[in-house]
Amino acid sequence: MTVNRTVPMRIGESEYINFDFTQRLLTGQTVVSATYTPESPVTEDGGTAAVNATGKIAQARFTLPPTAADGVQYTVKCTATCTAPVETKIEYAIIQAELVPT
Repeated sequence: MTVNRTVPMRIGESEYINFDFTQRLLTGQTVVSATYTPESPVTEDGGTAAVNATGKIAQARFTLPPTAADGVQYTVKCTATCTAPVETKIEYAIIQAELVPT
């Protein structure tokens, strides 16, 4: 498993997460689409998924709901479809749940 990054996120908040495929792409290869599989209770916010203009970074916004536990790590899997040549590549992000300061 390649963990692209660990993202601290406060419980009850939403944040964009980037999945950078730059180092894994062949010369001329680009990401054309991506799908996301967040570990429950994390949810992907509909309509936020995108691939940047260079075709190397996929991103989407995720929400960590109030039911998440402080200090627990949740995994988000990004499955990217690439072209030239056609391949599927997978990256992971780890969301580190944190309580909102009072």
